Amino acid sequence: MEDFSRPRLYAVGNDTLKVGKIGGWEKTGSEYIKGYYDLVRDLHWHIDNDKWDYTKDEYLNNGMKITDKLTTINPFIK
Repeated sequence: MEDFSRPRLYAVGNDTLKVGKIGGWEKTGSEYIKGYYDLVRDLHWHIDNDKWDYTKDEYLNNGMKITDKLTTINPFIK
């Protein structure tokens, strides 16, 4: 039986830490991941505008949710 009372340790690379801070693209290039700088800016926008039902981007785009998850490029072929 595994001991869940002890914390797990993870080694995290510099690129992953950088994306966590300032944001970046997923390895396949299909999705942008917001870093905590982006998330804090979004939180301040929501606080300042008292709007909580949708994302900041949806409010700024008149309710439109923008997606770019589809691509004609196969990310697995280099």
